[in-house]
Amino acid sequence: MREDIAPVATAARTLDIVPWSAPETAHSFIMVDVPETDSFVHGLKTAGIKTIKHVHGLESSAKGAADADSGGRSTIFCVRFDGQGDKSVGHLQACRAHGHGAVVLAVLPPNATGQLALAALEAGADDFFYPSASAREVIARCTARTRVTGKLKDQIAIGDLTVDSVGRLIKASHGTRFLSPIDFRIIHILAAAEGNVVTREKIKSDCWKAEAVSDNAVNRKIHEVRRIISAISKQVGIRTVYGLGFALVNEGK
Repeated sequence: MREDIAPVATAARTLDIVPWSAPETAHSFIMVDVPETDSFVHGLKTAGIKTIKHVHGLESSAKGAADADSGGRSTIFCVRFDGQGDKSVGHLQACRAHGHGAVVLAVLPPNATGQLALAALEAGADDFFYPSASAREVIARCTARTRVTGKLKDQIAIGDLTVDSVGRLIKASHGTRFLSPIDFRIIHILAAAEGNVVTREKIKSDCWKAEAVSDNAVNRKIHEVRRIISAISKQVGIRTVYGLGFALVNEGK
């Protein structure tokens, strides 16, 4: 083994063998159509998570959201998502409507494809994982999502467009759209700038964090977000300011 990578490998092995128990977490879990026998559920219980509630069906998931008494904790919905018809999407959206601070995670089938993961994100999930995930991974994903959600304004309005971070959606005169995390982050950053230009570098750093992202990738995302906005609003659009960046503007003034 090369000496320069030995510390990393040793650290990885240490993470695998050191016993782990959940920290004093501020998360309350609601499992929607998730079997109690799933290994990650067992892992959460073994790790000491006591605030776990199981509900079944669309009405129950909405009721579970309404009845969630988190006692100051963030509410985490783990929703079984198989992509079959409108049922899975309806469950995600019912949980999505719970309110500020709620995180919605899609639990995918073990053999799920990347396309199904993408469908879950587009339907309103904040993130996804598989039933075999460890409790440590699930809690890490929850914590990462609550860090992001807590930094966003609840609602921003420009023209007929409302950017809603509670539901991670946008709505305007011609409809409502639930967004993937990165698409929503881009729109929120632009809306929060109140018509001012947001640089390409800021979009990269705020939306992709530490990941290396090309200008072409940003351009493709901006094109996609433009298409989403134009489908529901004839007033608001994204203006490209060449050499500087992008601005969300009310073109209907």
